[in-house]
Amino acid sequence: MKKLFFSMLSWIFLQVLRLRYDIDVKNLDLLKIDKNKGTLFLPNHPALIDPIIISSLLFKDFAPRPIALRALFHVFGVRFILKCVKAFPFPDFDLSSNMWKVRQVEKVLEEVYKGLKHKEHFLIYPSGRLTMHGSEEIGGNSFVYNLLQKYPSAQIVLIRTVGLWGSSFSRAQTGKSPIFLDVFKTAGLNLLKNGIFFMPRRKVTVEFFSPPKDFFKFQPRLDFNRQLENWYNQFGTDQGRLLKSEPLSLVSWSRFSEQLPSIKKEGRERTIEDFSIAKEKKEVVIAKLAALAKCNPDQITEKSHLFRDLGLDSLDLAEIRAFLEG
Repeated sequence: MKKLFFSMLSWIFLQVLRLRYDIDVKNLDLLKIDKNKGTLFLPNHPALIDPIIISSLLFKDFAPRPIALRALFHVFGVRFILKCVKAFPFPDFDLSSNMWKVRQVEKVLEEVYKGLKHKEHFLIYPSGRLTMHGSEEIGGNSFVYNLLQKYPSAQIVLIRTVGLWGSSFSRAQTGKSPIFLDVFKTAGLNLLKNGIFFMPRRKVTVEFFSPPKDFFKFQPRLDFNRQLENWYNQFGTDQGRLLKSEPLSLVSWSRFSEQLPSIKKEGRERTIEDFSIAKEKKEVVIAKLAALAKCNPDQITEKSHLFRDLGLDSLDLAEIRAFLEG
C-alpha cells in the first residue's frame, strides 16, 4: 500500500515537473536490473532539482534510497519526504570538516553496504555537490569508490542529466548553491503568472547507462573517478561536436515576453600568503599528504592541488586538519 502511494506521488511530481521541463528519458526501459543484487544509481548533479526529476522517474520500479545532505532534513516539507523514502543524512563538508563528520560518513557507508547485501537500491551522487562550472568534478571523493571496494558485486547504473546548467536551481547564475525553497517559490509564482500550462519549458535529457563489467578498468581511486567524470562530461552540440563542459542554457520565465535571468557570479579573489615553514615541519606534512594520496613525496609541491592533483577528498581533509592541530 505504501509503495502504491509513493508511486502515485512520484507520478504527480513528474506531471508537475513537466509544466516547466520537457523531459526526454533515454534507455530507462532498456535497463536490465537483477532483483537479486543491490543497485547503485550514480547521477551527475547539475542542479538542485535533478534529484526530484530522477527520483520521480525511478521510484515506481526501483524506489532507490537517496543520500542527501543533512541540512535538507531541516527544510520544511523536505524532511517529511526524505524520511518517507528512507534517505540517509550526509554531513556537508563544504562548511567544515572534522572527525565527527568522518565517523558519520563511515556509518552511512556501513548502512548502505548492509542495504546492498539485502538487495536494496540507492541513489548516490559521486561528486557529493552541485556542478561548479558546467562539468562534473569528482576529484578524490571516495564514498562510491570505497563502497564498491567493500561490495564489488553491486550493480551500477550511470545517469547523465543534461539541460539544467543555467537553471535557477544550478550554480550557473551566481556561482553559489541556490536556496531551494526560494527558487521553488519563485518558480511557483511564475507558473501562476503563465496560467500554469503555458510556461516556457526547459529541454532536459536524462540518460541511463548500465556499464559493462570492464568499464571501470582503473583501480586507483583517482583514475576510477576520472572514468566517471569522462562519462558524465560528454555534451553534444547541434553541430555534432562533443564538449566536456555543458553550454549555458537560459530559458525565459514568461511565455508573453523574454525574461531571462541575469548572470551575477560573485567571484572572490584568492591570495596565497607568503610565510615560511621550518624545513623539518614541511617534510612531515608532505609525508602525511603522500601517505594519504598514496604517492611519492617528491611528487608533491607547494602548488599541488589537494583535490585535483592529489585526489584527496573531504574525509582526507578532516584527517589532515586533525593531524595539523596535533
